[in-house]
Amino acid sequence: MEQEKWSAIIVLTCAGRTAAEIMKGTKLPRSTVFRVLKAFKEEGKMQRKDHKQK
Repeated sequence: MEQEKWSAIIVLTCAGRTAAEIMKGTKLPRSTVFRVLKAFKEEGKMQRKDHKQK
């Protein structure tokens, strides 16, 4: 997922939006929204894990 999408989810959460509102507004799947929120809340991650380029 792009960094912008991660940032949008986190910013919207900090602004008081619910997961349902974020899913509707960003058109991202439920699993994606909750995965990003879990990583942010548990580990403070603001971005996706880097992967090696092939």
